[in-house]
Amino acid sequence: TFSISVSGLAQNTNSIYATAIDALGNTSISASSTIFVDSLAPNAPVITTNGGADYTTMNTTVALQGTCDADTNKILVNNSQTGVTYTAGNTTWSYAGTLSPGLNTFSVVAVDALNNTSNADSIKVTRDTNLPADPMINAVNTPTSNKTQVLSGTKATDALTINVTVQTATVGTVTYPNSTSWQVTL
Repeated sequence: TFSISVSGLAQNTNSIYATAIDALGNTSISASSTIFVDSLAPNAPVITTNGGADYTTMNTTVALQGTCDADTNKILVNNSQTGVTYTAGNTTWSYAGTLSPGLNTFSVVAVDALNNTSNADSIKVTRDTNLPADPMINAVNTPTSNKTQVLSGTKATDALTINVTVQTATVGTVTYPNSTSWQVTL
């Protein structure tokens, strides 16, 4: 037996030939083999959640979806398959995980059957744990015989929507972006 190290193989199919030469210079019939080289990484997967744009949420969990090439063998999110749902050969994948308070970065790569790893697509998801300040209700005329009332009050500018509830039923919802006051008719 013999062994030899071969370098400089080209991408795709390489034909390899070996011949034996004796002391008199006689050359045997060559033996042949092929070596297929695939050192090309798959294309980067694409995160389709939120159009691939970073976003902010108050949720404690994250669900990401995306696409990849059909020659992808596995999808890794932050270098792990934990939370990834993907079957080799498919062109879609999903991921479910938890969010820590603040900024969370998710980096997604595709790996082919020969462990060639793609460039990453990434998304930043910020978990916002800051609640808006409590709204204030302006003075209300009570008691009253009028079953229709106009309620008004103030709110923090980061509070976009005010829900008004009587007993256990929501009776009014108003949206006032970039305003510190609100009003709803009941």
